[in-house]
Order: sequence, then C-alpha cells, then structure tokens
Amino acid sequence: HIYGRNVRDHALLKLDGKSQPVRVSYDHWEIAACPHHGGAISIDTHNNYHLTWFNNGPERHGLFYAHSTDQGKTFSTAINVGNYDAQAAHPFVLAIKQNVYLVWKEFDGKQSSIQLMRSSDQGNTWQPTKTLSTTDAASDHPLLISDGNAAWLSWNTAKQGLIFMAIGSGDK
Repeated sequence: HIYGRNVRDHALLKLDGKSQPVRVSYDHWEIAACPHHGGAISIDTHNNYHLTWFNNGPERHGLFYAHSTDQGKTFSTAINVGNYDAQAAHPFVLAIKQNVYLVWKEFDGKQSSIQLMRSSDQGNTWQPTKTLSTTDAASDHPLLISDGNAAWLSWNTAKQGLIFMAIGSGDK
C-alpha cells in the first residue's frame, strides 16, 4: 500500500467490499517507483495468516516475516530473515497445519542459492536456515507448492533445469 508520500509499506486487505487495509509493516520505505518485491501470504488450517516481504527502509531493510492469529487484525513483531548483504530477495511462505516454510533467493557474487527456514509451531520459533540448492547460472525465484500435507520447492535454473524438491511434510 502507498502511505503518505510514496511510503511502500505492506498491507492486507480482504476483498469483501467493506474492509479497510490493515498495515502489516511500518518500515517507511519511501520510493517513487514500484519496488518489484511483492510480499507473500499463506493461511494455515487454523486460519492463521503468515506473511513475508522485502523492505529497503531507512532503519530496517531486508526480508521480514510476521503472522496473525486473529485473521489479520493484528500481527506479531516482524522478524528479519536472510542475509541482506547477499541480496536476499523474493521470499515465499507456505503454511501446512502447524508447519510454516519460508524460502528466498540469495546471491553471493558467484552463485544464487535458495534458503529455507522452517517452523513447526505456526511461526513462533524457527529452525536454523538451510541452503536447499545453488546454481552459478541464471535462475528464477523460488516457489513453494503443497497438496495440503507435503511441501515442495519449485525452482527453475538455466543450468539444472527445473528443480522440484520435497522439503517437508505437514505431519512433522
């Protein structure tokens, strides 16, 4: 959403014709252009909302995650994830039952990598970051796919082609 004069903070809006935007981030990223770093949302079976986004505000920058247990009325304190110096970008989130998977792409100057963080308690605590795959060729942004029980990473690279990798089960 655009707040004030070109402040690009993230908001959530239910498309019911009655709701007003609920501000999710307070990062004050002012840019007179489209940031090209959209956020991602996943709603779990308990109706908790899980959101992730990129921000390049004056005080906080990088990737962030927050969740809501009251259907988007309020949000947890946002946590910073990824390595900003490695150009962490384009996060994607997927919630399956009590598990939350968060992936993003980083670039160290030679290789792009896909990083994963996983929570088994609806986004309250997180396991250490894990590198899922790397490439030294062109690549797209990571996506997460689910059948309602298991989670898979989908990542297309120029060198390896489409990588389709199981990353977890909703039962664990």
